[in-house]
Amino acid sequence: MLTCQKHLFSLPEDITYLNCAYMSPMLNAVEAAGIKGIQAKKNPTGVSPSDFFDPLNQIREGFSQIIDNPEPNRICIIPSASYGMGIVARNLQLEPGDNVIVAGDQFPSNVYPWLSLEGPNAVRVTYIPAPKGTHRGKMWNEQILDAIDTATKMVTLGHIHWADGTIFDLKAIRKRTKEVGA
Repeated sequence: MLTCQKHLFSLPEDITYLNCAYMSPMLNAVEAAGIKGIQAKKNPTGVSPSDFFDPLNQIREGFSQIIDNPEPNRICIIPSASYGMGIVARNLQLEPGDNVIVAGDQFPSNVYPWLSLEGPNAVRVTYIPAPKGTHRGKMWNEQILDAIDTATKMVTLGHIHWADGTIFDLKAIRKRTKEVGA
């Protein structure tokens, strides 16, 4: 069970901040690291090439452990989700008639790259809107799984929907995409 972590932030004691989709508060440790980085730039003669790569390699290795990835070099560190999604959209080998599945009401960074492929390349983008009613998460996952077919090249979504917290069953979705070669 996660205990209160408020002591890790500089938020006022009387504030409970929940709008991290807009902007999350910064951890005290992140603030300290940022200050350390700014101080290092005061005298760039003390900055070596390894300072650019070693910390990122540590991050890749740590994240790889979390997601059980044996190849840390497959982890890409980028400045924003929109950059990453744009790179994926430009490099995904798509043919006319191929299908990209997007969960409805995704954050714009996960919509615009696919819209740009829809017309000129005759790629079909299938939006699976959030179902109404009870058992919404279960129904939404089932609809995504049902939409995956042999024309599907990619299903693009986060593990939790950014706007409403719906949890997507990434293991089941990945299993289905492997079955069709996506």
